[in-house]
Amino acid sequence: MVNLKRKKTKGLIAEPVPAAVSGAITTLAKADGFVEISEDVQFIDAGEQVTVKLFETEGHMQAS
Repeated sequence: MVNLKRKKTKGLIAEPVPAAVSGAITTLAKADGFVEISEDVQFIDAGEQVTVKLFETEGHMQAS
């Protein structure tokens, strides 16, 4: 799960949502979307470009 934040320059940054002690539903509720990772990938490096699947498309942040 990730949250999106605007970069100071053009574009957006996806940051992981911290896992909540109360479980996955709380984490899910706080997220803007998720990153789908292939099963053979263990890590994503900082700065690596990813595609974020948004939970809600209406009123979402656009990279500009």
